[in-house]
Amino acid sequence: MLDIEDSTETDASPEGRILIVDDDALARFILADQLDALGCRCVDTAADGIEALRQALVRPYELVITDLCMPNMGGQRLLAALRTHGLHMPVVAGTAWREPAAAGTNGAPPDAASLAGFAAVLRKPISIAQLQQLLRAHLGETRFGRDRTAPAAGARRALQAAFCAAWPEDEKALRAALAALDTRAMRERLHRLHGALAVLGEARARRACTQLQQRIAREGLEPHVARIERFMHLCARIGRDSPHG
Repeated sequence: MLDIEDSTETDASPEGRILIVDDDALARFILADQLDALGCRCVDTAADGIEALRQALVRPYELVITDLCMPNMGGQRLLAALRTHGLHMPVVAGTAWREPAAAGTNGAPPDAASLAGFAAVLRKPISIAQLQQLLRAHLGETRFGRDRTAPAAGARRALQAAFCAAWPEDEKALRAALAALDTRAMRERLHRLHGALAVLGEARARRACTQLQQRIAREGLEPHVARIERFMHLCARIGRDSPHG
């Protein structure tokens, strides 16, 4: 399994170093694991744009894959900062089904003008096939031209374990948002969970997450307390009910 916390490869590696930027630790884990399945061994991660910029100023990257909506510095500001510092590696943006309000108007995804300059904008969860196309396009056909298999069952169990490990913090954030009737905080946390549930193949929980985002956007939190509780129950069961869990 790829160690996504700190890469120990040398900068001279012929594979090309990739930087993943996302404030969600599970999202970073999933993307790094997918890149590992495709043969990428030089992968670093950062939790926001500020951390990513610091890393990029001291270590060369051939590709940056960043979430758009993050605290401190989001993907759009990171792209601008990289260019200001004369760094011109391709930067790919990942966006979930619906970005929080800070990314656009009334929770809508950012408009095309605000995404100018990105090498690509992909909807999360980013698939293995999409990642392979990115690697071929930006790191070279010769290095990533061969088809590789998707993560095996063992990798899926590792992703489930990562989701389970992150769930207590997610549940705490959901309950805090519910207690405060903080619609924006609730939608931001649901936004973060949505992509992870899709990658894990948890169709029922993902549908519930999508429906909650839509209903809360229209009607607020109060009418949907019971639905939120049912959704949290679904999430808490992930991994626990696996025959390998």
